[in-house]
Amino acid sequence: MPFSDGPDSLNFNVPRQYTVTEGEVVPTVTCSADCWPGCTYTWRNMTYGDTLPNTGMLTLGRVNKYAAGEYSCDAYNNGNGLKKSTSIRIIVNCEFLVGDCINRVNCKFRKMKDCAVARIV
Repeated sequence: MPFSDGPDSLNFNVPRQYTVTEGEVVPTVTCSADCWPGCTYTWRNMTYGDTLPNTGMLTLGRVNKYAAGEYSCDAYNNGNGLKKSTSIRIIVNCEFLVGDCINRVNCKFRKMKDCAVARIV
C-alpha cells in the first residue's frame, strides 16, 4: 500500500480575518496543507452556500459588500481519503449615506466597519 499523509495544518497567505474596503481588490487567497500525495482543494462560500472552483486559490478580485462573509477551504487527500477544513472571514468596509440626503439635511458619508451588518439594517 502506498504511503499517504495529511492533510495537516491548513494555512492561508493572508490573516484568517481579512479586512478590505469596498471597491478594493482582494489579493488571491491561497490555501495550502502538508499533504502526501498532494491534496485537492475546494473553496466554499459559507454565507451563500456556493462551491467555488477546485483550486487552492480564492480569487475575489474587486469586491463589493456582497463579497463579505465566511469562506471555507477543504483539503482532501485522495491517497488516504482524509479531509480537513478551515475558514477565513472577509470583512468588507463600506460607506453609506446617513441623514436626509434628498433634501441635503445632515447628509454625510459614514464608514461602516462591516458591510454585512449594513445589509441587514
